[in-house]
Amino acid sequence: MRAGWISLNRELLDHPIWVLSTPVQRNILMALLLSVNHAETKWEYNGRIISLKPGQMVTSLQSIAKISGKGVTIQNVRTALKRFMTLGFLTDESTNQSRIITICNWDKYQGKTISPNKAFNIQLTDDQQATNKQLTSNNNVKKEEKDKKKELTDPEFEIFWNLYDKKVGDKDKILKIWLRLTPTERKLIIDTLPLFLQSNPDKKFQPYPEKYLNDKRWNDEISQLPVSTSSDVFIPQPLYR
Repeated sequence: MRAGWISLNRELLDHPIWVLSTPVQRNILMALLLSVNHAETKWEYNGRIISLKPGQMVTSLQSIAKISGKGVTIQNVRTALKRFMTLGFLTDESTNQSRIITICNWDKYQGKTISPNKAFNIQLTDDQQATNKQLTSNNNVKKEEKDKKKELTDPEFEIFWNLYDKKVGDKDKILKIWLRLTPTERKLIIDTLPLFLQSNPDKKFQPYPEKYLNDKRWNDEISQLPVSTSSDVFIPQPLYR
């Protein structure tokens, strides 16, 4: 009974050596992959001892036909080997009695030999690492979004937004306009907004919040605020606390 295992990349399904091969040629291809040496070994070939590397084997057309399954003929094998060589998949050094088949780039395809359990563990570890990286990345994005949102907040703006009757427009956009105002302007808005709303009780006559801020409409109410007797300058008195 044969033992051991090989790696088989799913990309093979898209490769011409699989897509354009006949069912018989695919059988031969799999038989070759499963039969070549997985480790370096010594072999007597044409009266001399040679060293067979992983991905090589000494065989014959008859042997390949036999391990490829019922109904596979020597001619099938000969045709398949010629096609596989044309595609650069293998080389075939033949003599009258035997031949050395070499799977090209065997090390590239197979990598280091590891047990199936270890291979499963490695795959599991890789998947876990990929998942953890994805979770970390997602968490970082959420944290950045949360931090960014936290930066774009202002307690006074929430007072303005809660007071303003006509809540129309993108709140985040309006917040950005608010944050561009000076602290003095923000305080004036909070102080004068109740008076503005009293003088404009009908929402349909109230400007949108964005227009109210951009046009500095709070200035319309400043002249109506109480004036300090100690100064000739209008000093707005807080109407909202």
